[in-house]
Amino acid sequence: MVEIEVTRRRDRHARQLRSVGDYNACRAIITKKNKQLREKLAQKSQNSPFAANKIKHPYGTPMELHGYFRSSASYRVRIALNLKGLEYEYQPVNLLNGDQRSNDYRKLNPQGLVPALVDDGAVLTQSLAIMEWLDEKHPQSPLLPSDIAARARIRALAYNVACDIQPILNLRILKYIQSELGASDAQKLTWIHHWIEMGFSALETQLLQTATGPFAAGENPGLFECCLIPQIYNAERFGMTLDAYPTIHRIAEACAVLPAFQRAHPENQPDSTL
Repeated sequence: MVEIEVTRRRDRHARQLRSVGDYNACRAIITKKNKQLREKLAQKSQNSPFAANKIKHPYGTPMELHGYFRSSASYRVRIALNLKGLEYEYQPVNLLNGDQRSNDYRKLNPQGLVPALVDDGAVLTQSLAIMEWLDEKHPQSPLLPSDIAARARIRALAYNVACDIQPILNLRILKYIQSELGASDAQKLTWIHHWIEMGFSALETQLLQTATGPFAAGENPGLFECCLIPQIYNAERFGMTLDAYPTIHRIAEACAVLPAFQRAHPENQPDSTL
């Protein structure tokens, strides 16, 4: 078993991020920490079959991933990049401070959402589109199986999470139902549990019928696991367990020992406040 790396220390750089409102200043603070954290966590990954060697950008400049440590969509892309062994620089966008609404960030993504991936001047948005782009441009360690029917099945499972469960549970929706519709904290929690339970119940049934290996597509994790693990993280944050979903739980345990997933965990990001 690979020991799960959990970075819990709140260093002064992370504390500064919570107090600095300027987006460019945040980027300057975190740049040095990116390199240190990446080097530290890379030491844990040498003996895993899913720890591909880092692939340098052909022009010597790594991709930039603009995201938030606890954003499900950012988490997905971090996993995908790690599974493919792709080098990237992490640029924090503090959603609680409103960095996503700054003029600087909206130049990258007019929607004001995370993540945004910058590669050689091209700006990519929407996590599912980014992951499929990564699979097309960097076909090593594919996120989708080769069989066309299997690819459609894995996409459907991933979309169940990324399109049906997560969007109505993200930060801006939860803020709206409380600030504009008057939902209490208890009602917000009921809302969250309801939609996750409904989605996970359907996923469990689908996976029972088709997932025979450790992962949804067989022996290797891919697009579905990139979407599932962040949703499980959020479910557990809000007091839910996986006891009613043994197949989902089995897949989650298989992912938890892989360095690609460990490095992507919210607690291991430079802007984490955990």
